[in-house]
Amino acid sequence: MTATSGNQEASNGLNWLDANNFEIDGCRFTIDISASHERRPSTSDNFTLVKTRRFLATYDALASRLEGKAILELGIFQGGSLVYFDKRFRPKKLVGLDLRAEPIPALEAYVATRDGAVKTYYNTSQDDEAALTAICREEFGGEVDAVIDDASHAYDLTKKSFQILFPKLAPGGIYVIEDWAWSYQAAAQKPWRGQFWKTGLATLLLELVGDLASNHAIEKIAIDRTMAVITKSAAKDSQLTFRSGALRARRSPKV
Repeated sequence: MTATSGNQEASNGLNWLDANNFEIDGCRFTIDISASHERRPSTSDNFTLVKTRRFLATYDALASRLEGKAILELGIFQGGSLVYFDKRFRPKKLVGLDLRAEPIPALEAYVATRDGAVKTYYNTSQDDEAALTAICREEFGGEVDAVIDDASHAYDLTKKSFQILFPKLAPGGIYVIEDWAWSYQAAAQKPWRGQFWKTGLATLLLELVGDLASNHAIEKIAIDRTMAVITKSAAKDSQLTFRSGALRARRSPKV
């Protein structure tokens, strides 16, 4: 994606003010990917977005699969991504959940203007099966078009969310896993860093590739250096197995 200059309006509706600030429909966003404890809080007139231009370009490429759809986001940080998805893609229903207990004032002020089209759930873990099932039933009628996982980035929690929510995707729906490659990054290569000992999300993608190869639940997996996009097939009664039994008696690597 090429940045626009001045007040020139981009074809995707983003009006770039400078390298890290843009507006959509008069709503301002600031990209801030500094350490989590240093990131600016969102304000009612300027939302913090922890997504680089590369992320935004990937979502632009998914526009036809997000516009006017039912979207569930796991992990909302300061709420900037939820507002971005709403402004950029105008989904018919948009729900975000987060483990944090305290509501985000700027986000809640925005949600109040959306007449129920945008909802938030706090104090909700991404692996809480009862909560996720209830949200899908009550907010989406049991079926969602897109799930965007930008929550813990932990293997066990992310896999649990996938197990719960992928079956609730509509046929042809997409499941986006952000930041899948963290285990390959420099911060995870040092034994004294906590990340060194954790299983990376690439392990989950390897397991899902097994389903892609030998099952019918997954239609396609598209991966770039920031995101993995898993498309659900239209096959009937196909169950995810993570293909643990299709490795020729070999163990799946944990990367």
